[in-house]
Amino acid sequence: WLAESHLILCPTSIAISPDGQLALSGSGPSGPFSPSSGDNDLVLWDIASGTILRRMQGHRDAVFKVVFRPDGHSAVSSSADATLILWNLENGDILSTLKGHTTFAYTFDISPSGRRAFSASFDLSVILWDVERAQEIRRFYGHSAPVTSVKFLSDGRRVLSGAIDKTMRLWDIYSADEVRRLGAPPGLGMWAVATHGHYAVTSAGGVAIFAPQSPVNPLLLWDLESGKQVAQLGEQHNTIFEAVFLPDGQRLLTVSGDLFIPGAENYMILRDATTGEELHRYESPGSALSGLALLPDGEHAATIVF
Repeated sequence: WLAESHLILCPTSIAISPDGQLALSGSGPSGPFSPSSGDNDLVLWDIASGTILRRMQGHRDAVFKVVFRPDGHSAVSSSADATLILWNLENGDILSTLKGHTTFAYTFDISPSGRRAFSASFDLSVILWDVERAQEIRRFYGHSAPVTSVKFLSDGRRVLSGAIDKTMRLWDIYSADEVRRLGAPPGLGMWAVATHGHYAVTSAGGVAIFAPQSPVNPLLLWDLESGKQVAQLGEQHNTIFEAVFLPDGQRLLTVSGDLFIPGAENYMILRDATTGEELHRYESPGSALSGLALLPDGEHAATIVF
């Protein structure tokens, strides 16, 4: 276990370095988003010892997501302060700040090359960035409600975005064209997105950004080449906020939970990626789970316990 480190403990995201030796966590307020109600820090950890290597400050509000770049020496974070920050992990310095959103920069992903970031905000802006130059390359238009998850495909040219407008969209980052649109079940928004090859898994949930629960929260498997839903891999009482394929592509992990709902299913679940069969269920030792990152060995995962 990594020790508690954030001033008011509300870590929001976790990432693992490419070599599997470091973890990076971001935090935010424990109550309504406010710069004064949390530390808004990033913390760099040594996984083997569980010790803090560095604490980094720069965001003025909650950190929503953190991602290592492929070099392992730098990382990017997004925040409720509407910015993304590129960090030098060797010394904790801010290398650049990406400004273009006007409100919460809720989610983003880094391209396989590490040179591009694709981010989305509650202001409905979806932006492709040159990370090192801190320059906006282009914007993508189409979603009519906040995007909750984005994921680059392995080719580095296409990216998926899931939103509570009840759609998932596949984009070409060079042309800004919408290549394909996939629809959620009636009345549900898209949340987690994970990809492997030409398959994607998405979770569906409510369409209220701060109350995403619905009576049914299904996990769906898609064929991105045909745009067809292949299977429903199960459902839970809580929205599934994070999902990731294991390296073999045959299994996937999901995390769900809610700090405020009695009887919430606070679990990390290992599933068969084809049938949805539950292979193992890991119950939270706390009251809720948040964030999910797979270690390079494919046999260990990190998540955040509230």
